[in-house]
Amino acid sequence: MSGRRVLLLAVAVAVVVTVVTASTKASFAECTHNDDCGPLSCCLLGRMRYSIPSCAPLGTVGSYCYSNSQPSSHGLHYPGDVYLELEAAHLGMCPCEPGLVCYRGMCQLEHEVPSQSH
Repeated sequence: MSGRRVLLLAVAVAVVVTVVTASTKASFAECTHNDDCGPLSCCLLGRMRYSIPSCAPLGTVGSYCYSNSQPSSHGLHYPGDVYLELEAAHLGMCPCEPGLVCYRGMCQLEHEVPSQSH
Protein backbone atom coordinates (compact mmCIF):
# COMPACT_ATOMS: atom_id res chain seq x y z
CA MET A 1 0.00 0.00 0.00
CA SER A 2 1.24 3.48 -0.79
CA GLY A 3 1.89 5.97 1.99
CA ARG A 4 -1.09 8.06 0.94
CA ARG A 5 -3.48 5.11 1.13
CA VAL A 6 -2.17 4.15 4.55
CA LEU A 7 -2.72 7.72 5.76
CA LEU A 8 -6.27 7.81 4.34
CA LEU A 9 -7.05 4.45 5.94
CA ALA A 10 -5.69 5.65 9.30
CA VAL A 11 -7.87 8.79 9.15
CA ALA A 12 -10.94 6.73 8.23
CA VAL A 13 -10.32 4.33 11.13
CA ALA A 14 -9.86 7.26 13.54
CA VAL A 15 -13.20 8.76 12.46
CA VAL A 16 -15.02 5.45 12.83
CA VAL A 17 -13.46 4.83 16.25
CA THR A 18 -14.51 8.31 17.38
CA VAL A 19 -18.10 7.72 16.26
CA VAL A 20 -18.26 4.20 17.66
CA THR A 21 -16.93 5.24 21.06
CA ALA A 22 -19.41 8.12 21.34
CA SER A 23 -22.22 7.56 23.80
CA THR A 24 -25.44 6.05 22.55
CA LYS A 25 -27.07 9.44 23.07
CA ALA A 26 -24.85 10.69 20.24
CA SER A 27 -23.22 13.41 22.30
CA PHE A 28 -20.88 14.03 19.36
CA ALA A 29 -23.64 15.96 17.56
CA GLU A 30 -23.58 19.73 18.05
CA CYS A 31 -27.33 19.99 17.46
CA THR A 32 -30.51 18.05 16.80
CA HIS A 33 -32.80 21.05 16.28
CA ASN A 34 -32.41 24.52 14.77
CA ASP A 35 -33.18 25.92 18.23
CA ASP A 36 -29.87 24.45 19.45
CA CYS A 37 -28.05 26.97 17.24
CA GLY A 38 -27.84 30.76 17.31
CA PRO A 39 -30.38 33.12 15.71
CA LEU A 40 -28.45 33.37 12.42
CA SER A 41 -27.61 29.67 12.25
CA CYS A 42 -29.32 26.38 11.48
CA CYS A 43 -28.75 22.77 12.42
CA LEU A 44 -27.20 21.35 9.27
CA LEU A 45 -26.69 17.75 8.22
CA GLY A 46 -24.31 17.11 5.34
CA ARG A 47 -25.23 14.79 2.52
CA MET A 48 -22.42 12.30 3.06
CA ARG A 49 -22.87 9.03 4.91
CA TYR A 50 -22.31 9.37 8.68
CA SER A 51 -22.37 13.16 8.50
CA ILE A 52 -22.55 14.72 11.93
CA PRO A 53 -25.07 17.54 12.40
CA SER A 54 -23.58 20.89 13.36
CA CYS A 55 -24.58 24.53 13.57
CA ALA A 56 -23.85 26.50 10.40
CA PRO A 57 -24.54 30.11 9.40
CA LEU A 58 -27.63 31.05 7.42
CA GLY A 59 -27.04 32.05 3.81
CA THR A 60 -25.98 35.63 3.09
CA VAL A 61 -26.38 37.61 -0.14
CA GLY A 62 -24.82 35.57 -2.94
CA SER A 63 -24.76 32.26 -1.02
CA TYR A 64 -26.09 29.16 -2.75
CA CYS A 65 -29.46 27.99 -1.46
CA TYR A 66 -32.34 25.59 -2.05
CA SER A 67 -35.77 26.96 -2.79
CA ASN A 68 -38.31 25.78 -0.21
CA SER A 69 -35.62 24.73 2.26
CA GLN A 70 -37.62 23.46 5.23
CA PRO A 71 -36.27 21.70 8.32
CA SER A 72 -37.15 18.06 8.61
CA SER A 73 -36.83 15.19 11.07
CA HIS A 74 -34.52 12.25 10.49
CA GLY A 75 -33.39 9.18 12.35
CA LEU A 76 -29.66 8.60 11.83
CA HIS A 77 -27.75 5.38 12.41
CA TYR A 78 -24.00 5.43 13.00
CA PRO A 79 -21.54 2.55 13.42
CA GLY A 80 -21.59 0.86 16.82
CA ASP A 81 -25.39 0.93 17.14
CA VAL A 82 -25.38 4.69 17.76
CA TYR A 83 -28.69 6.32 16.89
CA LEU A 84 -29.49 10.03 16.67
CA GLU A 85 -32.92 11.55 16.19
CA LEU A 86 -32.88 14.93 14.43
CA GLU A 87 -35.98 16.93 15.27
CA ALA A 88 -35.66 19.90 12.90
CA ALA A 89 -32.54 20.11 10.76
CA HIS A 90 -31.69 21.16 7.23
CA LEU A 91 -30.05 18.91 4.68
CA GLY A 92 -27.13 20.18 2.63
CA MET A 93 -27.54 23.95 3.09
CA CYS A 94 -29.00 26.36 5.58
CA PRO A 95 -31.76 28.67 4.35
CA CYS A 96 -31.14 32.36 3.69
CA GLU A 97 -30.96 34.96 6.46
CA PRO A 98 -34.13 36.91 7.31
CA GLY A 99 -34.85 39.56 4.67
CA LEU A 100 -33.32 37.40 1.93
CA VAL A 101 -35.02 34.98 -0.44
CA CYS A 102 -33.69 32.05 -2.40
CA TYR A 103 -34.05 33.03 -6.04
CA ARG A 104 -32.49 30.96 -8.81
CA GLY A 105 -30.32 29.11 -6.31
CA MET A 106 -28.82 32.22 -4.66
CA CYS A 107 -29.74 34.18 -1.54
CA GLN A 108 -30.82 37.64 -2.68
CA LEU A 109 -32.36 40.72 -1.12
CA GLU A 110 -36.11 40.30 -1.08
CA HIS A 111 -36.77 43.72 -2.63
CA GLU A 112 -34.43 42.97 -5.58
CA VAL A 113 -36.32 39.85 -6.68
CA PRO A 114 -39.24 40.15 -9.14
CA SER A 115 -42.46 40.06 -7.08
CA GLN A 116 -44.09 37.18 -8.99
CA SER A 117 -41.13 34.86 -8.19
CA HIS A 118 -41.60 34.53 -4.43
